[in-house]
Amino acid sequence: MEGNQKQSNAMAIVGLIMGILGIILSFVPCIGVWAIVPGLLGVIFSALGMKKVEGKGMAIAGLVLSIIASGIAIWQWYALSQVAGDLDKAADAIEEANDAYKDALENM
Repeated sequence: MEGNQKQSNAMAIVGLIMGILGIILSFVPCIGVWAIVPGLLGVIFSALGMKKVEGKGMAIAGLVLSIIASGIAIWQWYALSQVAGDLDKAADAIEEANDAYKDALENM
C-alpha cells in the first residue's frame, strides 16, 4: 500500500510541476501558445494524482495551474490567429495601393 501512495504522490507532483511550467511558459511572448502542452499534461497527471491520494492539495494546485495555463495558451493562439489575419489583409491593401500608385505614374 505504501508503494501505491508514493506513486500517486508522484503523479500529483508531476501535475504540479507541469502546471507551474505551463504558467511560466504562458507569459513568455510568442512562446506562450506552447504552454498548452505542459498544461494538458498537468491536467492529466493532476487528475490521476487526485484519484489515488488522500491529501489532494498538490494535485488540486496542479490542476488549477494547468487549467489556467491551458486557457492562456488557447487565448494567445486565438489572438495570434487574429493578428495573422489582420496582417494578411493589411498586406493586400498595401499591394493594391502600390498597384494604384504604379498605374497613376504610368498615366502621367
